Amino acid sequence: MTAFDAAWSLLKMPIVPGSLKETERGFAADFIDPVSDENLQMTVRGLPSPGAGLYAKIHDPLYDELGTGLERGFVNVTDAPISNHLTGETRTGPFWPVQAFTVPKYRKRGYGTAMYDLLAAILDRYGGYRLSPSNQRTDDAMRLWQGKSMDESWPVRDDL
Repeated sequence: MTAFDAAWSLLKMPIVPGSLKETERGFAADFIDPVSDENLQMTVRGLPSPGAGLYAKIHDPLYDELGTGLERGFVNVTDAPISNHLTGETRTGPFWPVQAFTVPKYRKRGYGTAMYDLLAAILDRYGGYRLSPSNQRTDDAMRLWQGKSMDESWPVRDDL
């Protein structure tokens, strides 16, 4: 890893360390947008358990104020059996992303990385589960997962 790669990986960790907390409806953490320096709320709905799903999102303050529920990014993970519409293969656990999206304007700022970091920490801490890659990945997702194979899992940050 070059010095630039090391510095960039630190920049792309914008979750505030120690900010992960359990809430009535799931979990929450603080996220600092590395470009705008905004402090944004991240939430995760659901609890890690077999057959369940977790939905992580980074809120957009404007849309929260308007009450629309729109977000800047989201990741939905599950370990429930789901059939791949391209191959017919049925995918089962461990937990893996079913859907992931970041609004184009906010891409390349660590939003996806932060949501995966948060989900991996929750899955590990509250259920002993791991987050594995999807068997269908876009080019952006391949870069996010840094070419990890289906047998590898997302690293768990212990500072959240």
